[in-house]
Amino acid sequence: MTVLVHHATSDAHAAVAFPDENDNDGDEFPTNKPSSINYFSSNLSDSTPEFETSSARLRRRSYKIKRNAIALAIDKSLDLCDNDHIENDPYKWSGMDCRVIPDHIFYKLAVRASSSFTSQRELIKRSTFILMCSLTVLAGMIWGVMYALLDEKIAAIMPFLYSAINGASLASCTIEGRYEMFVRIQLCLILLLPYTVHFALGGWQESGGVMLWSFLAPLGSVFFRSSSESLRWFQVYIVTSIAILLGGCVSIMDSISSTIPSALCGYWIMNIVGVTTIVYFAAFLFARELEIEYARSEELLHNILPVSIAKRIKAGELPIVDNLDSATILFADLVGFTKASAQMNPNILIGAFLRDVFSEFDRLVERRGLEKIKTIGDAYMVAAGLNGSSTENSHHAVEIMNIAAEMFQVMSKVNKRYDMQFEIRVGVHTGPVIAGVIGIKKFAYDVWGNTVNTASRMESHGMPGFIHLSQEMYNLVLDMPGFNIACRGQSSIKGLGLMTTYLAKPIPRRCSDILMW
Repeated sequence: MTVLVHHATSDAHAAVAFPDENDNDGDEFPTNKPSSINYFSSNLSDSTPEFETSSARLRRRSYKIKRNAIALAIDKSLDLCDNDHIENDPYKWSGMDCRVIPDHIFYKLAVRASSSFTSQRELIKRSTFILMCSLTVLAGMIWGVMYALLDEKIAAIMPFLYSAINGASLASCTIEGRYEMFVRIQLCLILLLPYTVHFALGGWQESGGVMLWSFLAPLGSVFFRSSSESLRWFQVYIVTSIAILLGGCVSIMDSISSTIPSALCGYWIMNIVGVTTIVYFAAFLFARELEIEYARSEELLHNILPVSIAKRIKAGELPIVDNLDSATILFADLVGFTKASAQMNPNILIGAFLRDVFSEFDRLVERRGLEKIKTIGDAYMVAAGLNGSSTENSHHAVEIMNIAAEMFQVMSKVNKRYDMQFEIRVGVHTGPVIAGVIGIKKFAYDVWGNTVNTASRMESHGMPGFIHLSQEMYNLVLDMPGFNIACRGQSSIKGLGLMTTYLAKPIPRRCSDILMW
């Protein structure tokens, strides 16, 4: 299959200016003019599966473009990247100075046992837990051999039985993807087996303190599961250990012939339970703080990048270039804001008013499941239909129209709050776009293409209080309820020539009444 990588003669909207009502033309905003230059062609043997999801198709296409770009850099000797950064498998190249994808056997087993939605952090935890379980299998076999040599037949059977159950559960986990069942079985075995051997050998002294191995169950849970779940395992461990030690105190004291059996029994409990309790709670507090900090960093990351894009970057996929057949772009601009910023206190105008406007816009975007791309000065950019969320362009258009209507209501509410009279000008267009993340520093998710240019021009050539629609957008929403739509006729759009456009005005109503059409 031959993949062609085309180049646009200019950036889509990197230097776009959003003029106020006194400067409707704005700064120069070049349009994308796709070139037919074939930068690189390579025969790729992989073919498109008959049944392939949108996200899988985007990921595959992104990998192919990246693979071509790497090959171009090598064959043409372009100084685009250091060859030392490119691994043998270009699918794993991340553009960074380190390998970010583990490739050891335990990580591969964790991947096989997990769903495709499992995070990279969770995969690392699972691979480490599988490693620990594998080592306990080895330890169980060693103990079984030792007990057999000592002619402790019952005690020898138990470690071998544990190894067999462990191996069977691990096989079931990797083949059928039942990790949750696997981890519960393992923790139960790690907790119960040492106690069983303890009784089989006759007590603490005879078993050599083998029951201490049970402590691995709560300790492993705190690192490889969650701190809250590990508390339950520790409670079972501590209660069981104290009960066994108290029950064996009489026999232990008799064998030692102690004159103070009660005190010595307390020493046994303190030395065994006390040390493990201190170690556990130190690990518990450490793991809980890590979980809190990780949650904070994830929240911050997801406020910067879409969740699906963040996962792909953490998995080592960079750059990300997704060709989307259909998406809808919205630009909204506060009319007259630039002039007002030179006359008003910035702490009030930007620190309070604009903050509240954009915060309300953010809530609308989140509630409707759309994607905020960026804010540029007093302009706000939203996209619908990215990341393979839907392939129905009419659905994108309707979502964008609904959020545009809600934006007008937000402006009215915030204006009343601050006694302002600002209006917004909205422009929308629908069509194919390119979305992704490029570069290796300060990542930003962005979109490129003529659709973005056209949406920006719809906004800059629009009218305050109206949604300016292109012909393509109008064709998708002409029967949509809740809007009065009128043809504006043909007008000259800078960089795009003569275009027939339309003006839409939301019919006044409460935000809660806006229907999903």
